[in-house]
Amino acid sequence: MRYKPISEVSRQALTQAGLTPHQAAVYEVLIQHGPQKATKVAFLAGVPRTLSYRILGELEAAGLVAKKDEPGRVTLFTPAHPLELKKLAQRRLEEAEAAKTLMDRALPDLVRGFDELLGTLPQAELYSRVAHYAGKAGLGTLSAQERSSMQKALQDLLEDLAK
Repeated sequence: MRYKPISEVSRQALTQAGLTPHQAAVYEVLIQHGPQKATKVAFLAGVPRTLSYRILGELEAAGLVAKKDEPGRVTLFTPAHPLELKKLAQRRLEEAEAAKTLMDRALPDLVRGFDELLGTLPQAELYSRVAHYAGKAGLGTLSAQERSSMQKALQDLLEDLAK
């Protein structure tokens, strides 16, 4: 009997927890069939046998599979309890939060370096700062300070163009 996902929800949960589709298939095969040899897991999950060893090693490293090696016997792979998936998802969430914290700290320097080199803002941010005023009615909505600032900017622009 070939691999058939336990359910679409379980498949999505496994991939959302960070497993690849092949890892999810191998893990679910072990859940459905119990301890198995790598060759049987590969057949049931529909993955190449050589790839199954790498996948089983990755799942073992993630704490989702246990390997039972006995001298003179074929190695068996056993699934860890599905609650280990919750722990895996929690670890990945913590790693993502730590990465976000580091990015938040590094971002100001990265933006400053980008702006100094290219002298520009990201296009979306640049356009979000642009205001459009049509005719005298539009200018009437500006405060005196905004009008004065705009007038100075226009004078500076005209002077730069005259040079």
